Amino acid sequence: MSSFTCRNCGAALDLPHDESALDARCAFCGKRTPLPQEILKARLRKNDDDKDVVVAAPPAPNVMVMVAAGAALGLAVIGVVAFAALRGASPPRAEVAEPAPTVPLATAPPTAEPPAKRPTGREVADARLDALRVRGCGEILLAPSETSGEQTIETKFALNGRCVAVLAVSGEPDNTLQLTMRTARGARVETPPPSAQIEFTYCPVVAGVHPTHISPKTDGTYTVAAVECPKGAGAERGKR
Repeated sequence: MSSFTCRNCGAALDLPHDESALDARCAFCGKRTPLPQEILKARLRKNDDDKDVVVAAPPAPNVMVMVAAGAALGLAVIGVVAFAALRGASPPRAEVAEPAPTVPLATAPPTAEPPAKRPTGREVADARLDALRVRGCGEILLAPSETSGEQTIETKFALNGRCVAVLAVSGEPDNTLQLTMRTARGARVETPPPSAQIEFTYCPVVAGVHPTHISPKTDGTYTVAAVECPKGAGAERGKR
């Protein structure tokens, strides 16, 4: 075995040339490490063979100074080389993150306003029925109904001494209504001229179904209704 390691820093140590040395000084950390037992035993056997056992003495001061100086010189050289390498190497460039592209915020499409509800004439018809009810027109023959286009209403009249008020109300002023009526025998009944709001009271002279046809001017919605009234409650038409 020609070398062993420092027990303090682990550096490789060379065997001292002095056969009587019991330890070795580390050139890096300066600590002493005892020689391994096998080396000491080998040296003792050699001394026994020579029959000249020499007591180990500490290394001469001049040897220690030279070793320390050599170690210091080596460390200085390593430091100079490392410093030169650091100066020659380019410093690492810091990675500058590029700003992310600005994405315009999505704007919600304008909310479409719901189409305005077209009037149907229902409110006007309901108000007129309430007024007729006060005047004694209580029995509904045709409940208020909203419709459009041409319609034929077949209302059965009875000869009970009472009359019938017929209402046809358009929701739009330009949607005039043409109303025609015939008796159960087919005779034509006089009706009001075309208008957006028609109301007339008919006192039947013949019992049975009286077909009433309504022709609107446009496709707008209108409301029709019929209620039984006592005589004198409205402007009656027909023979009594």
